[in-house]
Amino acid sequence: MLKKNNPCMTFVLLLTLLLTMFVGVNVHAATNYYVSPTGNDSNSGTSTSSPFKTIEKAVSAATAGSTVYLLPGTYTYGTNMSSTIVLGSKSGASTSNRPKLMAYDSSNKPVLNFSGQPISSSSIGINITGGYWTVSGLIIKNCGDNAILMKGSSSTYNIINSCETYSNADTGIQISGGASYNTVKYCVSKYNCDSSQGNADGFACKLSPGAGNTFDNCVAEYNSDDGYDLYQCYTAVTITNSKANYNGYFSNGTATSGNGEGFKLGGDDANVAHTVTNCSAAGNQKKGFSSNNNPGKTVLTDCIAYEPQTIASGVTYYNFNMINGPVKITNCYSYKYNSTTASTKYRIKSGSTVSGGNMTATY
Repeated sequence: MLKKNNPCMTFVLLLTLLLTMFVGVNVHAATNYYVSPTGNDSNSGTSTSSPFKTIEKAVSAATAGSTVYLLPGTYTYGTNMSSTIVLGSKSGASTSNRPKLMAYDSSNKPVLNFSGQPISSSSIGINITGGYWTVSGLIIKNCGDNAILMKGSSSTYNIINSCETYSNADTGIQISGGASYNTVKYCVSKYNCDSSQGNADGFACKLSPGAGNTFDNCVAEYNSDDGYDLYQCYTAVTITNSKANYNGYFSNGTATSGNGEGFKLGGDDANVAHTVTNCSAAGNQKKGFSSNNNPGKTVLTDCIAYEPQTIASGVTYYNFNMINGPVKITNCYSYKYNSTTASTKYRIKSGSTVSGGNMTATY
């Protein structure tokens, strides 16, 4: 005769089976690390009372899921960072298990001062070669090239949040060379200038980046070349809620020899439909929004451009210069300097779809 199952015994057996499955599995949270300008690399680095001194030491110790916290203060080249800070791949990193490099106190951002770094294409401030990193709440200045660079096919799904880049010898934050699905948001990039004055942008997604890169709520001002540069970008980029002001000018108002475009949306005849939404360009030296030899059907929505107060000598200025192929423009406005008086300084390719706003496609 069959015996009935005992519910209690069944529960015990199932519980025993589950425990057996997890025996020997070492599950633990990743260790967080702390760095201070006055720390010591002989410290444990695992508390605010025992911080490391160099950022490289903490980054080297970090694993997927670790946060490297930078305590308030100024971190100096040669003392707190010996060279470029490389954020490489961390085993197990994912969108839910990110390694992070960030301010300990978001209201008191740490300053990474690379003054003294040689002027060279290899003199990057933070070079993100790996994926899934979050870099947040840092001020990075005086680098010998880019402040932050994401380059290479492994540089993917990174997030740059609330960072500020100033006075670097090339573009403040750049994505290139196959880097894909990276997000730059709530960042400011100003006063970047290279020796030729024709390369340093506020933000760039140029020189063959990968797909899926975005900029949101960013501000680019007084950069020697452009605010946002998509030169030789063969994949679509999304830019939203962002500003480009006074690019192509030094902070004293003197014109640079750079291109001076707020949003440069092409280059090298790359045929790409970029998307730009709710963005503004004010007082840039040569152009506010420019297709720059891109025949792709770029989409501009709810964008505004203002003329500079004084157009530089010898410059033919346009608020919108979308002339290389039919584009789609919705609710966009061209204005004179600091006013809501319509400006006719625009060119839009005939055959473009233009609705709302104060412009027509007549070029």
